Amino acid sequence: MYTLSFFKQFGSNEPFEINKLIINNLITITKKMNIPVKFTEDVPIVYHFNKISFVQNISTKILTDNEKNEIQIKSFLNKVTNENIEEMANNIFQIMCTESFSIIFDISCKNKFFSSTFSKLIIILCENLEFKKYLLSRFEKINTLFDDIQYVSDEYINNKKLDERESMSCFYTNLYIQGLIPRESIESFVSCLLVKVENYLNEEIKKQELEELLSIVYLILSMTLVNIDKNIIEKIGKSTNKTFKGITNKSIFKCMDIMELN
Repeated sequence: MYTLSFFKQFGSNEPFEINKLIINNLITITKKMNIPVKFTEDVPIVYHFNKISFVQNISTKILTDNEKNEIQIKSFLNKVTNENIEEMANNIFQIMCTESFSIIFDISCKNKFFSSTFSKLIIILCENLEFKKYLLSRFEKINTLFDDIQYVSDEYINNKKLDERESMSCFYTNLYIQGLIPRESIESFVSCLLVKVENYLNEEIKKQELEELLSIVYLILSMTLVNIDKNIIEKIGKSTNKTFKGITNKSIFKCMDIMELN
């Protein structure tokens, strides 16, 4: 462990001998902090640091109570498992405040593989009525995630955005399963997705977007069989990729999968 007092030793004009591991770490630090450094390569290696420049570029940040709480909350959320949900929820509940709502939401809704676990945690945290109100208000805006789906040349960005939309959809579906989101709200959400599917049927440039929408619909319906009008699903499932400009074989097979859910 090296403290500020340790590094202040480099302020003297006399050479100070240090090992190569520390030197490499210091090189990284000085580059990030734009600190001028001069050195002579001898045996042993000797570095001369400008004391004023080095010390002036070191700043101490005093954390506010909210910032400290946010760090703790992130730590608790990262430790959540099926076995310790109540314990972590209790820890978070004691320090959560309006400023931390978005952090709790963002971490909980973006973890698709542990969505069920986080949804159970959220149910407990919703004993805080302000947080519950915040959560439901975010759900009301979920359709905006799908308002303007755009695929770009960078596959990493595409996959990241797709994962975000899938995770959010999975998260809210799990909240429906837990009894927080009304059935009609999930049905309305799926119906909105299907309207977008129908709008994209004859848009050749929207093939990827249509595939994604159908994948989200399948994801939700495979988790919970809500009532929706499947006319458009049946229409695509019984068509070919030449029937509509916007559909692919992948879209057709996905619709067939959806039709088999009931």
